[in-house]
Amino acid sequence: MKMAVLSFVSDPPHDPLGELVQQRLTRGSDDQIVREVLRPDLGRLKGLLLAALTDPRFDGILVVADLPGMGNENLVGQVEASLQQPLPAWQPLVAQLLWPQIGSQALWSHGCLGRSHRRLLAALAGNQQAVEAVLDGLLLPQLDRLLDWSAR
Repeated sequence: MKMAVLSFVSDPPHDPLGELVQQRLTRGSDDQIVREVLRPDLGRLKGLLLAALTDPRFDGILVVADLPGMGNENLVGQVEASLQQPLPAWQPLVAQLLWPQIGSQALWSHGCLGRSHRRLLAALAGNQQAVEAVLDGLLLPQLDRLLDWSAR
């Protein structure tokens, strides 16, 4: 599996969230994770998504962020706009998973998952504990199945 991780941070190169995601995604020696650490720039995100989605080397693209204010919501909105087929059950599952940790804040959690250009495309945004919970509880257990689905 080869994944692109686009990690948006307010103060690069400090990127603990991106490091966590890269470590969790790497399951074996055949897995390759290409991580790019970037400042929050929606124009650049759009260009990078287009480049990654049309690059035949990538099986999937994961955008991660823990940005202040409305940054997470805007970033996820940009990723959602690039989805050709969203997976509608994703956001309710994320909210259900996060409810015990963050209570009603889970209703406003930001994220999306789907496919575009025969690649898996996802955005996980929020604090490190929430992203880690979604990775471990939803994304990683189903990653192989999601990659197969997106390649069809």
